[in-house]
Amino acid sequence: MKRVLVLLLVASTAQANVWQRAIDRGSPDPAQDVYDSEMKTGDDMAEQATAKGLSFKAVRILVEHAVMSYRNAANAKPNAGEPYYRIGRVLYSFYFDCDSSVSTSNASLLCMRDIALFDRKHAQEIIDAWDAFEARAPLDPRFTA
Repeated sequence: MKRVLVLLLVASTAQANVWQRAIDRGSPDPAQDVYDSEMKTGDDMAEQATAKGLSFKAVRILVEHAVMSYRNAANAKPNAGEPYYRIGRVLYSFYFDCDSSVSTSNASLLCMRDIALFDRKHAQEIIDAWDAFEARAPLDPRFTA
């Protein structure tokens, strides 16, 4: 009986120490958790959009999901610039960087090569995203090149 009582006392003390350690470390940052998760999802969607053999529709949907995830990350951490950079980079890569050697074969699926079909909507989204990025990270070296 004494052993059970001693074990219960030790267990309750250990449990109290676990909670105290959690309190001492500070509260979790749910906004950071959302930010990290959405940035990873955006990166994953953008990478999947580069897979060979995808249809125009599949690539477009994956790019839209990537952009949406980056926007969710930006909403979670409004002062972070990186989500805006990635929004602009993904849209530019898939809709405008048609002839680049780094573009994937899927990038050409979304590019409008006819100047009469210029994609003003996505062009404006890129400009807005990069303006938002530059406002949040004016000294980022990606803008000084």
